[in-house]
Amino acid sequence: MDIAAIEAEIAASNKENDEASKEDLPKTGGPIDEKGFTLLISDGSLKKKVLKEGEGDSFPDGTYVTVHYSGMLDNGKVFDSSRQRNRPFEFKIGQGQVIKGWDMGVATMKAGEISMLACGPDLAYGAKGSAPHIKPNATLYFEIEILSATPPHDPISQRITEAKSMKEKANKHYGDKQYPSAIHIYAKALDRISYSWGATPYEETEIRTLRLALYSNLAAARLNNNELEESVIASEAVLEMDQRNVKALFRLSKAKKGLGSFGDAISYLELAAKYDPNDSTIRAELASVKKAHEAFKSKEKKIYSTMLFGSEST
Repeated sequence: MDIAAIEAEIAASNKENDEASKEDLPKTGGPIDEKGFTLLISDGSLKKKVLKEGEGDSFPDGTYVTVHYSGMLDNGKVFDSSRQRNRPFEFKIGQGQVIKGWDMGVATMKAGEISMLACGPDLAYGAKGSAPHIKPNATLYFEIEILSATPPHDPISQRITEAKSMKEKANKHYGDKQYPSAIHIYAKALDRISYSWGATPYEETEIRTLRLALYSNLAAARLNNNELEESVIASEAVLEMDQRNVKALFRLSKAKKGLGSFGDAISYLELAAKYDPNDSTIRAELASVKKAHEAFKSKEKKIYSTMLFGSEST
C-alpha cells in the first residue's frame, strides 16, 4: 500500500508542501503543476505527464530502449516525429546519445508507458537552439511511448551480491558515524537493484528485502546527517513496501519534527504507537514532541501578540 493509504489512517494530518532541497527529485517525481505535469527536477526544467501507465520497474542507466515519439514546440507544432517516419527510435539510457531531458525523463518511465516530457532549454538545445525549427532557449515537449526495453547485461544474481556487499560496507561507515560515506554507498547499492527484470521469484523476494533494508538504513543515515527532507523521502520509500514499519514511522516523525511539522510528527508517532503499543521509546518521544509542539505554539502566540499590540500579553 502506498503513502496515501497510510495518510488515510492519520486522523489529523498536517501535510506540508516542503520544497525539495536537492535538484533531482525521486523517480516518482515531486509536486504537480497547474497543467498536470509532475516535476522531475525541483526547478521545473524537466516535467512529465503520464498519458498511459506502464508496467514493471523504471529504467537504469544502460537500458536499451525502443520508442516512438513526437516532438512539439510551445505552440503545439510538431517539429519531429518517429511516427510520421514510421520508424521507431532506439538509444541507450545514460550514455549521452540523446538530449539530457530524454536521458533523465525516459529513465523514469516503464515498459509500455506513454508520457509527455516537458524539457527546459538547459536539458534540450540550450541557448543555440537547432535551426531551422527550434529557436534559442526553447522549451520542448515530447510525447514518448516505450515500445520495448532491454536491461543491462549484468546478471541479477551479480547485482544482488554487489548490493549486499555495498550494504555491509555502508553499515561500517554508519557505525563509525561517517554518515556522508554511508549515504553515498547505500544510494549506489539501491541503484544496483533498481530493477528486477528476469528475476526468479526467490530473487524478487531477495531484492525487495534488500531494498527495504537499504532505504531504512539510508533514512537513518540522512537523519543523523541532518538531511531531513531526504530522510523523509527514504522513510516513505520504506513505508511503500511495509506500511507498518515502526522504525520508518519513528524516523519520519523525527525528521518532520526537525522540519517544524509538529502535527505530522505527532501523527506518525501515534500510528507507530498503534502498531507497537508496548514500545516505551515511542511513548516517550510522543510525549516529548507534544510538549515541544505546545511550547512552539505558545512562543508563536507571544510573537503574534507582540506584533499586534507592541508588547507581550500576560
